[in-house]
Amino acid sequence: MANFDFYGLKTDLLKVLSFIYDETDIVIFESYSEYDSELRRFASLAEMQNALEIGGSPKGIKQLELWSPSVIEEPKLRRIDLKVKDHSFRYTIEAVGLIQLHLGGLRNNAIIESHYGHWSKAGAEQRSALPTHGCNWDSLQKLSGRLQRFIRGLAVAKFDGRVILPEALTEIQNGKRLRFLNTEFDAASVNIIPLK
Repeated sequence: MANFDFYGLKTDLLKVLSFIYDETDIVIFESYSEYDSELRRFASLAEMQNALEIGGSPKGIKQLELWSPSVIEEPKLRRIDLKVKDHSFRYTIEAVGLIQLHLGGLRNNAIIESHYGHWSKAGAEQRSALPTHGCNWDSLQKLSGRLQRFIRGLAVAKFDGRVILPEALTEIQNGKRLRFLNTEFDAASVNIIPLK
């Protein structure tokens, strides 16, 4: 799998999303719909901004799925029947050729990491419960390489293998904390390595 985590806040994440919308053929979906609702497909960055709080994570990480028609046919949605009081269903989108982009951001004075990842051909063939045929793995690798280079190119520092984007670093220097798993760190307690 191609995976990496990074720290970014609103302006950082908007740059990443703008690149996706402006420079690729990617269509962005939410990973899971809200309860008793259809799954949302965000046709534009403006539409996404109207629906989600980019850069803030008061309710947790925003889980997105990136679909490229150059990688796979449009994936099907799967209805999930719920056993939750006052709710009956929600939807998800699944396919091995999707890219996961989980947007972190600021929550309770701490910056939560964002996550980027997708299956590799070998990993999907060995471990995925979903069908692996029909995915253009070469196209996925090229597209993923472009996205990863763009995100890493924005980085101004790194911490424990995770890159830190400009607004996030500024806020860390101004007293915000980094959250990794269930532990929070301030700028004095971690080795933040400048890249630029």
